Amino acid sequence: MQEHFNENYVESDIYPRAKFSGQILQFNEIDLTAAGTYNVKVAGELSMHGVTRQIETTAEIMVDDGKILAQSTFTVNPEDYNIKIPAAVRKNIAESIEVNVRVELVPFSN
Repeated sequence: MQEHFNENYVESDIYPRAKFSGQILQFNEIDLTAAGTYNVKVAGELSMHGVTRQIETTAEIMVDDGKILAQSTFTVNPEDYNIKIPAAVRKNIAESIEVNVRVELVPFSN
């Protein structure tokens, strides 16, 4: 179902990537030198299907043994990104799509 949605409505052949560019709003509250879990707000721009929109969501940052992991789950509405769902199948597709993000942050080195 996800592949069908991506190919036919998101048009992943034309728009193969989504991009988020933003920041952790309470970054100064995270101690990167000690193990811990932090619930933070994240704000930025989500670009998808040729449309860029401001979003704000929550994320969980986990620091452990020098590793930094971040995860977040949020929803987007296809219509906000000009993703057209034909009326004939609209009732079979969720009005909002759940997005799950999980990343490992790696320090930059030359």
